[in-house]
Amino acid sequence: KKSILNIMIAKKDLQFAIVSTDILLLRNNKGTVEYATQVINKPPYYVNIPALIGGVLKPNETSLHAVKRIINEKTSYSSTMMESIPLGFYDEVGRDKRGRVVSLSYIGITNSCEDKPEVIWRPLHTPIKLAYDHTRMVEDAKKYLREHLFLTVVGLYFMKEEFTIGELQIVFEYILGKKVDKRNFYKFIVELPI
Repeated sequence: KKSILNIMIAKKDLQFAIVSTDILLLRNNKGTVEYATQVINKPPYYVNIPALIGGVLKPNETSLHAVKRIINEKTSYSSTMMESIPLGFYDEVGRDKRGRVVSLSYIGITNSCEDKPEVIWRPLHTPIKLAYDHTRMVEDAKKYLREHLFLTVVGLYFMKEEFTIGELQIVFEYILGKKVDKRNFYKFIVELPI
């Protein structure tokens, strides 16, 4: 006896997508916000091209668990020193030339400025061509940060435990791409619910 599912979906029409997660890992390097890339080499489609840090979800983990595992496995940064913010899901057909892959993407923000050999840091506002649709993810993250800087505490994630308001203002100005009024910025900071 055939199940209802078998009747509704012919075997030839049943295909599965791989679920991955991509992480736009950000840091504050003396007022310049930078993002981490790694070179991938997966011929014939991707040959020595920069990409965001990412990987495939395992059957027994959530996307957030995958973010932490991938950061720990693919870099020597600790996921415990990182704030993770969901960015969105990317499911455009053909986004990965190797097959059907859906990405659950995150912004990861670290306050560590250590350089590690497995990561290449690039200024957030310096566009480059990245593999897959990672260039779009960078643009979406820039938009997210601009829209949330004055609505949330996301700007504080870039800072070490001790910092000056002036240092924080430089980060805000870099993300926004413009100067902010010093007096209004000070008022915003002292009124933050932290």
